[in-house]
Amino acid sequence: MNNVTEKVRNSGEKLYEITNATGNVSATFKKEDGSTKHDITVELFKNGKSLASAKNSTPFGIASINYKI
Repeated sequence: MNNVTEKVRNSGEKLYEITNATGNVSATFKKEDGSTKHDITVELFKNGKSLASAKNSTPFGIASINYKI
């Protein structure tokens, strides 16, 4: 999956499955509003175990991870 990107929108909890990932996995999400009430969170799991996570509650904040599998 080298350099594969997917744009997503909307709020709420979402799960995006990456099958057979190897090498570096990165994910970046940006809030599209000025709220500070709710975090935007990105988390990478493998076999039910959290490997990396990031969150941001600032207006228009960005949450980003990069992890070598």
